[in-house]
Amino acid sequence: MLNSIILSIHCEGSILLPTLRSLSRAAAFASERTFELVAVLDKSDELTRSVIKDYDFSEFRLVKILEADFGSAGLTRNHGVEHATGEFIFFSDADDLVSYNYFDRTIDEYEKDTDKNNVYCHEYLVEFGDSNSIVKYHASPVVSALMFFKWFPFTSRMAAYKDTFIKIPSSSISTSNFCAFEDYHHATKLIAAGYTFRVVSDIVLFYRRINGKGLFNSMVNMSLNIIPTCSYFNTDIYTTLCEKDYAKYKFGSIPVNPDMHLEKEHIGANLKHFYYDAHKIEPLINKDGPIRARLWDNLNNFDLEASLSYYEICDISKGVFFDHIFLTHPIAMGGAEKYILNIMNELSRKNALCRILVLTGENYKGPTWEEQLPVNAIHIDLSILCRNEDMNTRHLLTLRVIEATAKSDCKIHILSSFYAYGFLDLYRPILNQWNFIFYYFCDDHSFENGKVKLNDVFYMIEKNANICSMIISDNLSVLEKKKTLKPENEKLISEKGRCLYIPVEVKNDALLSSLNSDPCIFWASRIDSQKRPHIIPSIGKLIVNSRSEKKMQIYGYSAFDQQLIDMIKNCDDVKYCGSFNGISSIPSRMSDILVYTSYVDGLPNVILEAIAVGMLIIAPDIGGVCEIIRNNETGILLPSISNDAEMAKAYAEQILRLLDNHVERVRLVKNAQTLLKEQHSSKCFSKNIADLFQI
Repeated sequence: MLNSIILSIHCEGSILLPTLRSLSRAAAFASERTFELVAVLDKSDELTRSVIKDYDFSEFRLVKILEADFGSAGLTRNHGVEHATGEFIFFSDADDLVSYNYFDRTIDEYEKDTDKNNVYCHEYLVEFGDSNSIVKYHASPVVSALMFFKWFPFTSRMAAYKDTFIKIPSSSISTSNFCAFEDYHHATKLIAAGYTFRVVSDIVLFYRRINGKGLFNSMVNMSLNIIPTCSYFNTDIYTTLCEKDYAKYKFGSIPVNPDMHLEKEHIGANLKHFYYDAHKIEPLINKDGPIRARLWDNLNNFDLEASLSYYEICDISKGVFFDHIFLTHPIAMGGAEKYILNIMNELSRKNALCRILVLTGENYKGPTWEEQLPVNAIHIDLSILCRNEDMNTRHLLTLRVIEATAKSDCKIHILSSFYAYGFLDLYRPILNQWNFIFYYFCDDHSFENGKVKLNDVFYMIEKNANICSMIISDNLSVLEKKKTLKPENEKLISEKGRCLYIPVEVKNDALLSSLNSDPCIFWASRIDSQKRPHIIPSIGKLIVNSRSEKKMQIYGYSAFDQQLIDMIKNCDDVKYCGSFNGISSIPSRMSDILVYTSYVDGLPNVILEAIAVGMLIIAPDIGGVCEIIRNNETGILLPSISNDAEMAKAYAEQILRLLDNHVERVRLVKNAQTLLKEQHSSKCFSKNIADLFQI
């Protein structure tokens, strides 16, 4: 039987001779076998061509020299396979050597093997040049299909029947799609198609390590260090491939070789004669190499948590393709989360067959509104699923989930979060095929030298303008303000910016209210630095100094800063009442007063809900608050003053002025509810959702 060696050559003229001599030596050793050498010169230079032209190929029965212009290792190998006449194929590269028994031992194995669905690999890889290592390879079932999720546990120097490489060819992975590792990609396709990797014992690949040089290194340097998606990542295929190993490793031990260090002397003795033989051909291979070499195997450093997590994701979403995927921060009890929940539920009401996937990736231990997700939504919290993995691994899982489960017209919704923006920063170059919808409510803030500094969040949308199909905000003011800051913002927002008011229905009509001569004063929000809670004690003190019986009731929670809650609890001038689940959970009455404080905001949901139950709002003029609170018409809109003492005084003056003025409070509430009905009705929201998402 004829065996074909596919030799991929680029511009390795200066190091090609040792490779050719190594292949000839291995072919001569297998004297009872017949070989064909198919050399594919892909974009090769004159030096490389001259080495091929002058070489003595007499050890091979057939020699084919092919010229190509691919610039791709995968296409080069495919071209060689197409022109090969042998029944069995070996892949080889122009900078590596093989042990003299490489072909003979491999052919022995496949001739004894009745299963043609095997791919053969060497037992040892010896690195030389810029590295000195020995890698020992284990085969299936020790090397699980799970291990292919993050990295390739073998090498590109595979051997198999020609039909295997005809059915499952390599793919062309160019730097233009920012991916790399054609050999890894090829192997995952083989695994997905049911092929098994077998290791041929006592044969060696001598791998020339040249840091930063060569076609492979240039591709890796320009890539995202991932392979393109393929059938391996399909949810049905992945769960089928990995089902047994998942059960084995999820609650069992990860496959390792704890005695690897004890094997070094044994392996070194076994490989010594291979080193000596290869050293005669290539002096860079140190004949004393086994003594100093670092030893590891293809089970070392294989963290299976991401692989196991992906299995669980596939098991949850198997067979489901999503119309909408939301990448967001945890579904906490906040205004932004309520806003998104409204959108999800309206999408579900309009189409019962609509499938929604919610992906979160940041650690969070506070209360959530997860129970308010629509029934046709699946929530996967990567911070729980792979709690020991870093954020980059969570981002990789996110990419694979999107690739495997997003419909071709899927809309991917991005909420401002470290998790979502980090994903975009990492994989933006390969995300052009989907429609990305960005949500922008307001900028963030920080403190610098004791002063508040606004941090631009919109810049992340600017960075992703090429994949952004729509920008949705809960208010118009922030979009209009951003338009004026940069010329490019004007164009981006005019073309893609949309204001979508959240639906809030009036529950306690001011026209039907009874007299409330003793209004309560409430503060209700998330307790974090954005909401400016540190001025609460000052407001409370000013109120109590004038009306000792009036203590502001504080409702809220903090998932990140217990010190703020302790500050409020320890303040004698206010009463901390614990967390709350929406304004309706607070025991308020018509024309009670809601004090809203914040440095930055959009159009806060808590203000809208408070108006709906008949509360009077006192709030700062920030973000889109002015779109519902018009000063002395629908509430009290205060200038946002940076000085805390002056801001607290402004709140207290208005609170004290309105406490005994029931008529004025009802007038303001009535007007606010009228505007709320016009601007935030469910009917308007439903129509706007239909228009925005074309449903």
